[in-house]
Amino acid sequence: PDMYAEDFSAAVDYLGSNEHVDAKRIGVLGICGSGGFAISAAKIDPRMKAIATVSMYNMGAFTRNLYNQSQTLAQRKQVIAQAAAQRDVEFAGGETQYTGGTPHEINDDSHPIAKEFYDFYRTSRGQY
Repeated sequence: PDMYAEDFSAAVDYLGSNEHVDAKRIGVLGICGSGGFAISAAKIDPRMKAIATVSMYNMGAFTRNLYNQSQTLAQRKQVIAQAAAQRDVEFAGGETQYTGGTPHEINDDSHPIAKEFYDFYRTSRGQY
Protein backbone atom coordinates (compact mmCIF):
# COMPACT_ATOMS: atom_id res chain seq x y z
CA PRO A 1 0.00 0.00 0.00
CA ASP A 2 2.84 2.44 0.66
CA MET A 3 3.87 2.20 -2.99
CA TYR A 4 0.37 3.14 -4.11
CA ALA A 5 0.15 6.01 -1.62
CA GLU A 6 3.50 7.26 -2.93
CA ASP A 7 1.96 7.44 -6.41
CA PHE A 8 -0.40 10.16 -5.18
CA SER A 9 2.50 12.24 -3.88
CA ALA A 10 4.35 11.67 -7.16
CA ALA A 11 1.30 12.97 -9.02
CA VAL A 12 1.33 16.07 -6.82
CA ASP A 13 5.05 16.50 -7.57
CA TYR A 14 4.27 16.51 -11.28
CA LEU A 15 1.12 18.61 -11.13
CA GLY A 16 2.75 21.17 -8.84
CA SER A 17 5.50 21.71 -11.40
CA ASN A 18 3.01 22.44 -14.19
CA GLU A 19 2.58 26.15 -14.88
CA HIS A 20 -1.15 25.65 -15.55
CA VAL A 21 -1.79 24.17 -12.09
CA ASP A 22 -2.17 26.12 -8.86
CA ALA A 23 0.03 24.01 -6.58
CA LYS A 24 -1.81 25.35 -3.54
CA ARG A 25 -5.14 23.93 -4.76
CA ILE A 26 -4.39 20.33 -5.69
CA GLY A 27 -6.93 17.67 -4.75
CA VAL A 28 -6.89 13.93 -5.28
CA LEU A 29 -9.53 11.31 -6.03
CA GLY A 30 -9.18 7.69 -4.99
CA ILE A 31 -11.48 4.99 -6.35
CA CYS A 32 -11.96 1.60 -4.63
CA GLY A 33 -8.71 0.56 -2.93
CA SER A 34 -7.10 3.78 -4.10
CA GLY A 35 -9.51 5.65 -1.85
CA GLY A 36 -7.59 4.32 1.12
CA PHE A 37 -4.27 4.97 -0.58
CA ALA A 38 -5.29 8.60 -1.25
CA ILE A 39 -6.13 9.09 2.42
CA SER A 40 -2.84 7.48 3.47
CA ALA A 41 -0.95 9.81 1.16
CA ALA A 42 -2.83 12.89 2.34
CA LYS A 43 -2.00 12.09 5.97
CA ILE A 44 1.68 12.72 5.24
CA ASP A 45 1.56 15.10 2.25
CA PRO A 46 0.04 18.48 3.16
CA ARG A 47 0.18 19.63 -0.46
CA MET A 48 -3.06 17.71 -1.05
CA LYS A 49 -5.76 20.20 -0.18
CA ALA A 50 -8.85 18.13 -0.99
CA ILE A 51 -9.43 14.39 -0.84
CA ALA A 52 -12.37 12.50 -2.33
CA THR A 53 -13.09 8.80 -2.53
CA VAL A 54 -15.56 6.77 -4.55
CA SER A 55 -16.51 3.25 -3.45
CA MET A 56 -13.59 3.25 -1.02
CA TYR A 57 -12.42 -0.19 0.01
CA ASN A 58 -10.19 -0.50 3.06
CA MET A 59 -7.44 -2.74 1.71
CA GLY A 60 -5.54 -2.61 5.01
CA ALA A 61 -8.48 -4.02 6.97
CA PHE A 62 -9.15 -6.57 4.25
CA THR A 63 -5.52 -7.73 4.26
CA ARG A 64 -5.54 -8.03 8.05
CA ASN A 65 -8.94 -9.70 8.38
CA LEU A 66 -9.83 -11.24 5.00
CA TYR A 67 -13.44 -11.66 3.87
CA ASN A 68 -15.96 -11.08 6.65
CA GLN A 69 -13.14 -10.97 9.21
CA SER A 70 -12.39 -14.66 8.62
CA GLN A 71 -8.70 -14.43 9.60
CA THR A 72 -7.90 -14.90 13.27
CA LEU A 73 -5.34 -12.88 15.21
CA ALA A 74 -3.11 -15.97 15.37
CA GLN A 75 -3.28 -16.37 11.58
CA ARG A 76 -2.49 -12.68 11.11
CA LYS A 77 0.54 -12.97 13.39
CA GLN A 78 1.71 -16.00 11.39
CA VAL A 79 1.51 -14.02 8.14
CA ILE A 80 3.50 -11.17 9.72
CA ALA A 81 6.13 -13.61 10.99
CA GLN A 82 6.41 -15.19 7.53
CA ALA A 83 6.83 -11.76 5.93
CA ALA A 84 9.56 -10.85 8.42
CA ALA A 85 11.38 -14.14 7.74
CA GLN A 86 11.12 -13.51 3.99
CA ARG A 87 12.76 -10.11 4.43
CA ASP A 88 15.74 -11.86 6.02
CA VAL A 89 15.90 -14.30 3.08
CA GLU A 90 15.85 -11.49 0.53
CA PHE A 91 18.37 -9.38 2.42
CA ALA A 92 20.74 -12.36 2.41
CA GLY A 93 20.41 -12.57 -1.39
CA GLY A 94 17.66 -15.17 -1.54
CA GLU A 95 14.83 -15.25 -4.01
CA THR A 96 12.29 -12.44 -3.86
CA GLN A 97 8.69 -13.48 -3.25
CA TYR A 98 5.93 -11.30 -4.61
CA THR A 99 2.43 -11.18 -3.23
CA GLY A 100 -0.70 -9.94 -4.90
CA GLY A 101 -3.72 -8.19 -3.54
CA THR A 102 -6.08 -10.15 -5.73
CA PRO A 103 -6.33 -13.83 -6.63
CA HIS A 104 -4.52 -15.05 -9.73
CA GLU A 105 -7.33 -17.49 -10.50
CA ILE A 106 -11.04 -17.62 -9.72
CA ASN A 107 -13.79 -20.20 -10.18
CA ASP A 108 -17.53 -20.48 -9.61
CA ASP A 109 -16.97 -20.97 -5.87
CA SER A 110 -14.79 -17.86 -5.45
CA HIS A 111 -16.03 -15.14 -3.11
CA PRO A 112 -17.99 -12.41 -4.98
CA ILE A 113 -15.48 -9.75 -3.90
CA ALA A 114 -12.62 -11.89 -5.24
CA LYS A 115 -14.45 -12.17 -8.56
CA GLU A 116 -15.01 -8.42 -8.72
CA PHE A 117 -11.38 -7.65 -7.87
CA TYR A 118 -10.15 -10.20 -10.40
CA ASP A 119 -12.39 -8.76 -13.11
CA PHE A 120 -10.70 -5.39 -12.71
CA TYR A 121 -7.21 -5.82 -11.27
CA ARG A 122 -6.22 -8.97 -13.17
CA THR A 123 -7.33 -7.64 -16.54
CA SER A 124 -5.76 -5.02 -18.77
CA ARG A 125 -8.00 -2.22 -17.50
CA GLY A 126 -6.78 -2.36 -13.92
CA GLN A 127 -3.29 -3.81 -13.93
CA TYR A 128 -0.70 -1.67 -12.21
